[in-house]
Amino acid sequence: MRKAFVIFSLVLIFLAGCAKDDVNEKETAKKKDSPIVNEESGNKETEDKEESVQEENVDESEDKEKDLDQFMGIDLKEYRPNVGAKKTFTENGHPVFTEEVIAANDQFVQMLVQLGGNQTTQIYKWTGSEITLVFEERALEDPKKSLLDGFEQMANPEKLIGDSAVWEMVENSSLEKTPYGELKDVIVVRKVTDEVVNEKTTYTRFFAPELGLVKETYSLTGENGYSAESVLGEVK
Repeated sequence: MRKAFVIFSLVLIFLAGCAKDDVNEKETAKKKDSPIVNEESGNKETEDKEESVQEENVDESEDKEKDLDQFMGIDLKEYRPNVGAKKTFTENGHPVFTEEVIAANDQFVQMLVQLGGNQTTQIYKWTGSEITLVFEERALEDPKKSLLDGFEQMANPEKLIGDSAVWEMVENSSLEKTPYGELKDVIVVRKVTDEVVNEKTTYTRFFAPELGLVKETYSLTGENGYSAESVLGEVK
């Protein structure tokens, strides 16, 4: 009897060991399979995200390169009007406003714009790579006095031409016919706004070498929309 009990105990121990080994083998196989599936899935999601980010960066880079390409070979200082020049702009053959260059230095150009009885002093940061309106004031006591030795730039300067400009360059070598004459290598910039509710307002400006602004157009869409155009008629 004692011998039978010992044999029976040994059989139970053997069976328990086999069952334990079987469970361990199944758990090991499950662990091996499970991480592989999760890792592959995680890697795929990571790769998809990385590819998406890379594509966005490529698109942004291409857009930036396209913008910079428009300025290659262009020295915007060559588009400055000469100090002392007084330009008259006309609409349908009639004088509309004048623009007189008061002063200039390496960085800035000061102008006096007269529309009817209103006089506005404007200062542009006008370098080889940008044209930005940095000062604008109406009815100064002495509008023909140079302010370039010391003036306070306005809080929100408006960049017309240059990297990250508010205006969009639509042409860099246009040929324009004006009452003043035929002008080559004209730069055209445009700005579209929603300043009028439910309507689209479009401003377009044209700059020519040695003359600066030579043409300006304005258009408003909608039922009461209209358009206007001022072009260079005379330079004194």
